Amino acid sequence: MKKSLENAKKEGLTIKNLKTFSGHDGMMGINADIYKDGKKVLHIYDDARGGLLDIKPIGGFVKGSISPELSKNTDLLKKLTEKYPYSKDWEDSLEGILNELVTEELARKDFKKIEKKGIVLEDSIVTWKA
Repeated sequence: MKKSLENAKKEGLTIKNLKTFSGHDGMMGINADIYKDGKKVLHIYDDARGGLLDIKPIGGFVKGSISPELSKNTDLLKKLTEKYPYSKDWEDSLEGILNELVTEELARKDFKKIEKKGIVLEDSIVTWKA
């Protein structure tokens, strides 16, 4: 999935505030914010029931009208979806890119937890029981 991460980097996309939860039949659900060039632009959610990732632009309404932030983020989502449409080549789809960001962030969090329990040797961790 290196291609997905390269596409994320090219687009300036990063993930923050990733939360996971147990979902239907033991599947893992996710809830996270996607940033573009350091600004929160999208929210992703997977209810762990199968199906596609729910991707929503950040923003709201002002006096009954769409806020400029929501309008801008909606346009961004549309452009990203057109550039990376859902296809059989998972790595070239927006959903594939976002899922790979989730996978990378989960691996980083796991590595950080395990790192506290052992010695890190060139991306490998030697652990022991105390």
